[in-house]
Amino acid sequence: MDFAIMTKTLILCVVEVEDQIHDCKGMMNQIKAL
Repeated sequence: MDFAIMTKTLILCVVEVEDQIHDCKGMMNQIKAL
């Protein structure tokens, strides 16, 4: 997984950009699966 993309997604998650919340949850699930 690209660390930059992961970091960007986590930042969006923290900021809670509405359109990104769904992507954030999917990304978090992928991170937990690693």
